[in-house]
Amino acid sequence: MNKIDLKTSEFSEIYKFSNRTKSIVKTLLDRTYEEGCMVGFDPRQLNPAHIHSGETCIIRFPKTNYSKKEIHVAFDLAHELGHHFDPITYEEQDKIEKRYISELKAWVKATKIMLLIDLTRHEELEYFSYMTYCINTYEREYLRIKTSKMVEDGGFEPPPSYS
Repeated sequence: MNKIDLKTSEFSEIYKFSNRTKSIVKTLLDRTYEEGCMVGFDPRQLNPAHIHSGETCIIRFPKTNYSKKEIHVAFDLAHELGHHFDPITYEEQDKIEKRYISELKAWVKATKIMLLIDLTRHEELEYFSYMTYCINTYEREYLRIKTSKMVEDGGFEPPPSYS
């Protein structure tokens, strides 16, 4: 077995993939390794993450199943690979605008990658639904942080309470 087959089996063992999801993940892993990224599992990891350190790209996944739908693991792999093409520095991660834009760019790249895979219509719809859900999550977090910062700085008056 080559390293892509071994890693695909490891993913499948952890996340209990169907043959179809296993095939999609194998295609994504092939692209991931082509780009020079490494993929690993970390028992302390709660969600997938991309780490870019100099020339090294590492994509880490939880060692336990974190997802309600197995296909979402494949989508997350594409998204984390998307970060590889426009990495932000560790210092920039503290800047909410940079982090938010980085997440959006990663989904754009992930979409380009996913559209190269022969997905069924149902898988495409599931992908776009999941991507939209994730983007909405980032947007809510971005707005929450920005609004609380504005309140702290005195530049924003919250609406009066109606009690």
